[in-house]
Amino acid sequence: MGLFAKLFGFKVPCPWCGAPGARETFIGVYCVNPRCSCFDEDYARRSAGEMPFSRESRARPGGVLFPAAPEPSAPPASPIEIQYVNFRGEHKTFVGDKSSARKKGAHLSIEVAPKYKRIALKLEKIANRDQVLRQIGSGR
Repeated sequence: MGLFAKLFGFKVPCPWCGAPGARETFIGVYCVNPRCSCFDEDYARRSAGEMPFSRESRARPGGVLFPAAPEPSAPPASPIEIQYVNFRGEHKTFVGDKSSARKKGAHLSIEVAPKYKRIALKLEKIANRDQVLRQIGSGR
């Protein structure tokens, strides 16, 4: 149904935030959720019946193809600091959300600041590995 939804403008759940009533086109995604990065005020008004649809308003220039991740509304309730040595030997410090941390094989998957995108870090390259694993619970 994805192709037909794009061709005929069917309402679908937003692929970014999951809100019902979004419209996905070949130009971009139009969402009715004001907190979504794909939010389109004109589309939201038209969907609510406040404004009529017109041929000119169907495609806006610069539609959102790959929206940026929404900024978190507040810092995480359980931050964790990770000391990491990258492949160049540079020491990096990441501040992540402890509740999002998952141990997957030889890696630690965690959402890190500032946009709280998920990254994977090699466990052997984490300088404070024992402390981090203790804080997240190594059984995860």
